[in-house]
Amino acid sequence: MLSTDEKNWAIVCHIGALVASFFTGGLLPFLVPLLVLILKGDESPFIAHHARQSLNFRLTLLIGSLAYWTCILLGFITIIGTPVALGMACVGPVLYYLLEMGYSILAAIRASSGESAGYPAIPFLSDPA
Repeated sequence: MLSTDEKNWAIVCHIGALVASFFTGGLLPFLVPLLVLILKGDESPFIAHHARQSLNFRLTLLIGSLAYWTCILLGFITIIGTPVALGMACVGPVLYYLLEMGYSILAAIRASSGESAGYPAIPFLSDPA
């Protein structure tokens, strides 16, 4: 049986990263699950699992957003791509935050129920078998 403390730390991994993403413009939300993994990961496999899952998702979003903004910048450099890049620069961040918010809330709900997090992400860190 999981303790309330374990569930709370798992929720912090997801909601804390979402709050950090909002305040840092999507650049530093990976720090929250990384700190939780370092500070509390040895205490509970459940906390470590949720921290790794959140960290994987945040790193995937960071890589995706860097590629996205590179494409936007290249679009602004060309005359023809400027209207498309302008449209992408307006719509993209809204979709990014909606996607991040939705998956983070779902993962936090799963954590509060004692279930595994399910983010769609590139597996940078895997859970030990």
